[in-house]
Amino acid sequence: MEEKLNQEIIEYGEEIFKVYGLDNLSAKIMSVLYFEPGELSMEELADLTGYSLASISLKMGQLETYWGIKRKKISGSRKAYFYMTKNYLELIEESFRKGFELESSLAQKHLPRLIAECKTQASSDYDLEKLKILENYCHELDGVKMLLDFVTEKVTEIQERHVGSN
Repeated sequence: MEEKLNQEIIEYGEEIFKVYGLDNLSAKIMSVLYFEPGELSMEELADLTGYSLASISLKMGQLETYWGIKRKKISGSRKAYFYMTKNYLELIEESFRKGFELESSLAQKHLPRLIAECKTQASSDYDLEKLKILENYCHELDGVKMLLDFVTEKVTEIQERHVGSN
């Protein structure tokens, strides 16, 4: 494939991943990994993105956590290699799920105490409004969980239909 076409594909991917709120470097890494059929080392990612090895290294932890990038060790090499699923539906669903799981964990850790303290300290309409917002947020998390479960179910159905049609 010509380098110009390959670059256009990477730039397209960057635009897509920026839609999801990723910064320039993260979007470029995601695009390079998504459209790369094999694994890439950090050094190769630095070469392909034009960013320093240190910058790539700092971003990879975040991207592994939220975006389905897998780290792989190849026997006989000290280098870390990275791979990203090519199933876009699975990628988006996994990112959504990981984000929700982290948010839910934080909510379980902090919200009960915050709501209890707000209830005892609320002394104005403004304070009561804040309490109401916290309580609504807590209840809406249940709705987000239901939505995520629905999305997961639909992704599975779509994948099964796609496999069945091949």
